[in-house]
Amino acid sequence: MKSIERIAPRGTYAQVVEHLETRILRGEYAENELLPPEAALAEQLGVGRRALREALRSLEIKGLVEIRHGVGTRVRRNDLRSFLTALQQNVSTYLHLNRADADQVRDLRALFESAAIARLGSQRDPACLAGLAANLQLQRQAAKAGDAATYERHHLAFHRQIVGALANPLIDMLYGQVLELMFSAMKAAAARPGVMRRVIEEHQGILDALRAEDASLAQSLLHEHLQGFPRGKAGTRGNG
Repeated sequence: MKSIERIAPRGTYAQVVEHLETRILRGEYAENELLPPEAALAEQLGVGRRALREALRSLEIKGLVEIRHGVGTRVRRNDLRSFLTALQQNVSTYLHLNRADADQVRDLRALFESAAIARLGSQRDPACLAGLAANLQLQRQAAKAGDAATYERHHLAFHRQIVGALANPLIDMLYGQVLELMFSAMKAAAARPGVMRRVIEEHQGILDALRAEDASLAQSLLHEHLQGFPRGKAGTRGNG
């Protein structure tokens, strides 16, 4: 039997979640391995059975364990990629069920992209800047051909490349959910040639500011660019 470090004389639900989640993600429990029975696990951790039950339910929602009556609690997955996949599903469900307001979505998007712009402005990344420049050429080609679908694909990739500068898979996942909520609005805007041309030039301005290592100007241009997204409910028409 694995030795389990006791949490505290009166460990809380949150402590139990953090403790077990960490051990699972470290691989201390193998996939499909059964955790100790509830009474034994609670005793080993030094917590109450109620706190343990709540913690196990939370881990099940995250996709890390499966609770089966009469069988016990089995580890479903113990790798970070699978954990992020389960978390993405939970975030997606939450955002759609709660009908996120467009202002809230835009603010969250701006938070991620502003952080990435600040990173690119302070830590020049020639490969990322070259990728953004190549992407802009593809946007222009698609716009010239009147191919709105291809343009929009490159448009989304441009913003994903910016946020990718943070090199954080959790942020990438959350940002992907934000773009999904905004997709209908961005797609509607992409069908209008005038909007496509204006957005491309706004992208070019942001890139030029980053090349000049002017993070302040890049932040200002990004702010103006994102203001094109509409107010109201997510999923309405917009530009950004």
